[in-house]
Parts: sequence; C-alpha cells; structure tokens
Amino acid sequence: RSEFMEHPYPFQLYAFVVGNLVVFRTNFAYQRYWEGRTVIAQMSSKWLDGACMSVAFDAPGSAKTPYLEGIGGITCSTSCKPTANGAPSHEEFVANILHLFSLMHALALLHLRGDADLNNLKPFDML
Repeated sequence: RSEFMEHPYPFQLYAFVVGNLVVFRTNFAYQRYWEGRTVIAQMSSKWLDGACMSVAFDAPGSAKTPYLEGIGGITCSTSCKPTANGAPSHEEFVANILHLFSLMHALALLHLRGDADLNNLKPFDML
C-alpha cells in the first residue's frame, strides 16, 4: 500500500509554520486597524478642541453670559445683536464656526476613506 507520506513530521512542521504566520499576520492587521481608529479619534478630538477654543476666544467677557447663549433655542439678551463694527454676533459666529469645523472633519474623513465624490456629504439640520 502506498501512503501519501510515510511520516507526519514534515506536514506537522509545515502546518505549525503556516499557522503561526497566519496568526502573526492577523495580529498585525488587528493592531494596524486599532492604531488607525485611535488616530481618527484623536483627530476628532483636535477638531473639537479647535472649535471650543474659537468659541471661547470670541465669547463676551461677561461671566453672566453663557458661551453658547442663543444656540439651540436658548434666548439671548445682548449677544444676538451685531457688534458696533458690523461683525456678526457671537451666536452667528458659533453657528458658523461649528458648521465649518464639522465640514472640515467630514472632508478629512472623506479623504481618509479615499472618496473623491463630494455628493456623499449629506447636510442635516441639528436645530
């Protein structure tokens, strides 16, 4: 009778080496995925930090006025009026800066995805 292999040792050695290579490759791919996901989360937090700093920089100097007064249906007292030099109010500035930072974040994610079609960005109303 003719057997495929007389001794199973070469097959066991080959299976061991291939099995370890598959495990290491899978582990590296998993690590790369989570490293990329972590960097995307850091990018998101940096966009939020920049937006918060912009809003705080433009905020009125009064401790009685909340930073986001007038946003989301909160009534505003003095910050809704344009300034003396014709610049937009704090409420308009916050709405614009949040829109722009949100758009920059969406474009960065679109670029990372490798998508060049801007029609994939869909607007929605948050308020």
